[in-house]
Amino acid sequence: MKELLQALQARLATVEHLRYIDSDWGQMNLEQPPVKYPAALIDIQSAEYSNQGRRAQRGVVKFVVTLCKERLSRTNIAAKPESKESAAKFWELYRDVNCALHTQPLGIENFGAPVRLGMQHKVARGIEQIAITYQVAFADLSTEPTYIPSSNVKVKIKQITLIS
Repeated sequence: MKELLQALQARLATVEHLRYIDSDWGQMNLEQPPVKYPAALIDIQSAEYSNQGRRAQRGVVKFVVTLCKERLSRTNIAAKPESKESAAKFWELYRDVNCALHTQPLGIENFGAPVRLGMQHKVARGIEQIAITYQVAFADLSTEPTYIPSSNVKVKIKQITLIS
């Protein structure tokens, strides 16, 4: 999972306007979250496995990328157009993050590309958040037995002639 987290951070680093990228360890639950906005927090939530034989397994990991920003712009009908545009930029960030992750190869051996499953939006304590859920399939070969061919085996073949 370490490789998955590092690959996700690298993909998110390609998104121009993100100022903070980290694993989600509960930063947004603190009174003053120690992040720079807009932020992307990665939470590897769960994995399911099925056996493939020879102790190898196929896995599917679900992870969530939560985008966070302070909600400072007004969006009501009387708000100034520039205020509404500023608020709309968060949805553009959502699009950019999804373009960086959805079906894009992560560059990790035995891992497929992430696929978006869903999205949730909320605003709490003046912080707007968009949580995007993805899944990615992979092959876990870490417990598969390895066979080391022995070069010390010498085979001698005798030729036998049968007389009839």
